[in-house]
Amino acid sequence: KKCNELGIDATDEEYMLNEEEITELDSTIDTEIDDEEIEDLAEDVAVKEFFLLHLAYLILQFEIACICFGISAFLRQNGIGIGLGLAAILYFANIICNLSEQAEFLKYITPFAYGEATDIISNASLELPLVGLGVVVSIVFVILGFGKYTKKDLAA
Repeated sequence: KKCNELGIDATDEEYMLNEEEITELDSTIDTEIDDEEIEDLAEDVAVKEFFLLHLAYLILQFEIACICFGISAFLRQNGIGIGLGLAAILYFANIICNLSEQAEFLKYITPFAYGEATDIISNASLELPLVGLGVVVSIVFVILGFGKYTKKDLAA
């Protein structure tokens, strides 16, 4: 069908390959690419950057979990909606922070700021002040949550 669209007669022997030509073409393709050339094309795995990225995501998730735990200690009912809403708000705060220089202060509020893959991979490091702030916030919310839960009447 494609040959007809191009105006080529597919039954014309001029355009057909015989068995010998097909075998020659196949062997040419096999010898053109050898194992050494494939190894030359391979890139090194950025293990450090990969580890740092996953470490940042782990700390980010832990921080959000600790904040949600601390908030849930002060709620009487189920706080799943608040937890999901908080994660979404923090995510969109990070997007706003990335879009506007006037909202640069949001990077100190949202844990997603230190989980930016582009920054981690290009710099091969985490922003330690932001990570430290996240760890401190996590500890504060866990302490508040445990303090409230120890005084809370769970039966009521």
